[in-house]
Parts: sequence; structure tokens; C-alpha cells
Amino acid sequence: MNVLLGLFGLFFGVYLIFRLFGRQIIQFGLKQIIVRLVKDAENQSFQFYKNYGEDAFNQQVFVDKEMKVTTPKNAQKKPVTADEIAEDVDFEEIR
Repeated sequence: MNVLLGLFGLFFGVYLIFRLFGRQIIQFGLKQIIVRLVKDAENQSFQFYKNYGEDAFNQQVFVDKEMKVTTPKNAQKKPVTADEIAEDVDFEEIR
């Protein structure tokens, strides 16, 4: 008998809480669901743009979500001469 009375009290308490605060609980739950859905959609959009959003002539390099760098795919390297590599250094003779 005591178990049935406790079970009935539990159901009545849950019913009373949802009767009084049901709208606020549902609104809070829906806001949390919407925030998660928006965050997931943004993440999926960024992943698609990162993997498939490049054009034919530039390669995209992502440092993080805020910074994107594009580099040409077929960049011709400049020829390096010996004058650019070697440097004349003036020095004094030590005695």
C-alpha cells in the first residue's frame, strides 16, 4: 500500500510540475534543440565549403574558421640566382 501511495504521489508531483511550468520547460528545451541544430548546420556548411568550395585556379588553405588563405594552384616558382643566395659580408681583420 505504501509503495502504491508513493508511486501515485510521484506521478501527481510530476503532473503538477508540468501543469504549472510545462510551457517554460518546453520553451527551454526547444531553444536548446534549435541552438544545437543551428550549430550543427553551421559546422556542416563550413565542412562542405572547406572540402568542396574551391575554385579551379586557387587552392584554399584554412588556418582556422575565421582565417582563410587562397593560393594559386599552379604557381610558377621564381628562379633563384646565386646573387640572391650569397651575400657579401664586410668584416674587419682581427689581430
